[in-house]
This record gives sequence, structure tokens and C-alpha cells, in this order.
Amino acid sequence: MTPIKIMTMALDRVGLTIQSETFKQRAREYFNTEAKDIASRARWSWLFESSTFATSNGTRGYQLASDVLEPLSFHDQTNDTTLAISTSERIDNADPDNDESGDPRLVVITGRDSSTGYWGVDLFPTPDATNTIGYRYYGYITDISASDDDTDLAATMPEWVQPSLIYGIASQYYLEKGSERSARLEAALKEDIVERALQRNTLVGGNMRTRMGRDENVRGPFDFLVQEGTLA
Repeated sequence: MTPIKIMTMALDRVGLTIQSETFKQRAREYFNTEAKDIASRARWSWLFESSTFATSNGTRGYQLASDVLEPLSFHDQTNDTTLAISTSERIDNADPDNDESGDPRLVVITGRDSSTGYWGVDLFPTPDATNTIGYRYYGYITDISASDDDTDLAATMPEWVQPSLIYGIASQYYLEKGSERSARLEAALKEDIVERALQRNTLVGGNMRTRMGRDENVRGPFDFLVQEGTLA
């Protein structure tokens, strides 16, 4: 579905018309808040993303993509190595004067940029060449505007989740107008769809198996795979 279709259906449910620019704009605002609420509920498989950035000689700090919600892992594609996520304290202890350079081994999440709001990272040691750093993350749904009204949502939210936005927008409108009973009914319909989507989300990994730990007191139907050596 497209945002305009979702907003039209939501407004129809509360007896309003999409032909009113005032109603449409408020519905778009509710669309954005509801989409972010749903996106924040879980590590949705459909928000799992990956990207890259290029390092520069002598530059330690970099910004991640604009839609990064939660950085997960980093790897140096140029040198075929993984980069561990560390802390600024560890970096300061290892290199107090920040003069060590070379191929990066560690990544530090430095917070949100005060100008752009994007996540920032520092690499250690400071890169001395141009490398391609890949990273994986969970993203979030960016706000839509009027120019997005006719864009299919399939690229950002699965079809089985999209109907929850209809009821979420309607619920927000009912709350605005003081009809709490109707708002609760619409919210319950939204939550039913989100709950089923959450259950589906747990199945995306397929037939995953748990590797047994080294605790001899644990008993259960686990698979244990020998990674190295032999069994005598």
C-alpha cells in the first residue's frame, strides 16, 4: 500500500475526508509517529541493513548512514578482517596521545552528531590508507512527506505490517477528538497485527540450532558441534 491509501482508510474510519489538507497533514504526522512506534518494538528482520564507508589517511572519526538505529558489527573489507566494537576508555588507555596509525582494529561508537543527528564512530588505530569499512545495523523508518504519498511502502515495511498503521492513525485521531473508547478499539486492532508480526519475525532465521555451552549442569535437546580437535 501507499501512504495516501493508508491515510485515506484511516480517515474514513473516523469519519473524516482525505480531501481536507488539514486532515491529511495531521494524518501524515500520525503516520510517522505510528511507524516509528512499530519500528521500535523489536529487532525487525525487515529493518536489518548494511552499508559501507571509506576511510581517509589521518581521519579517525566517521558518520554512519542517516537511518542507523542500532549499529551491530563492523568489518574491514579491504583487509578482510573484523573490527571489534570497543570503548573510548580502552582506546585512551592504549593510545593516550591518539597518534597510533595503521589498519583499524577497533571501533568506538561516539554518539550522535550534534548537527546531523547521525551516529558517529572512531576507528583505532587511525587509518593511514583508504579502506572500505562495511557495517551491519538495524535501521528505522524515516518520516514521510507529501512527496512520498504515492510511493509503495513495500521497500520499508512488509505488507503484513502495514495495516497496523491504519488503526494506529485512527486511534490517534480518536484520542485527539476525545473519544477514548473508540481510540482503545482502534489501538487494539493495531496491537493484534503488530503481535502477529512479532511472532512471524521470530521465524525469519529458519531452522536455527543452539550450540551447547560448557556448563555441565545444563541438560536439554541441544546440538553440540566439535569446532577443533578430535574426540577420543
